[in-house]
Amino acid sequence: MGIPEGSDSTCEPVTLESIGKLMDKKLAPDSSFMSNLRAALLKDLKDMVAVEVGRAIGVVQADFTTTTDFITLEQKDIKLDIAEKDNRIKQLELELLKSQNSLAKIQSRLSTVEKISRDLNLEIHEVPESKTEDVVTLFKKVCDSLQVEVSENDIKACRRVAKMNIDNT
Repeated sequence: MGIPEGSDSTCEPVTLESIGKLMDKKLAPDSSFMSNLRAALLKDLKDMVAVEVGRAIGVVQADFTTTTDFITLEQKDIKLDIAEKDNRIKQLELELLKSQNSLAKIQSRLSTVEKISRDLNLEIHEVPESKTEDVVTLFKKVCDSLQVEVSENDIKACRRVAKMNIDNT
């Protein structure tokens, strides 16, 4: 055993008490050893925290990038799908408009045809109805009693029209 550091150059015997005093002196909160130790620990701790925070930030950035890339792809897919649906809606609207125009033309033609067909109609009211009647024969009898000559070729169709009041006998 040599001379403890920081002791006087006078030779004192090394004892537990002298070692304890030296330790107390070195470990005292205001000693240069403790200040240096605290500074070294603080620096090491800061470096370790910086490394761990850097790693955590890297992981978060990677996750964020992955998430935003996924969201961007999904958004593009949704935009494409919406564009396709929008085009389909526009096509269907055009087809509907064409169909409506065509229907209007057909309705107009049908109305004209119905008017023309009614030009040749003859309506007879107050003719008693029976379940076994033949409307063509009944019409011919009415024409005979009125002394009007009608040939079979003159009759296009002959039908009874439904009563407005179904309870009327």
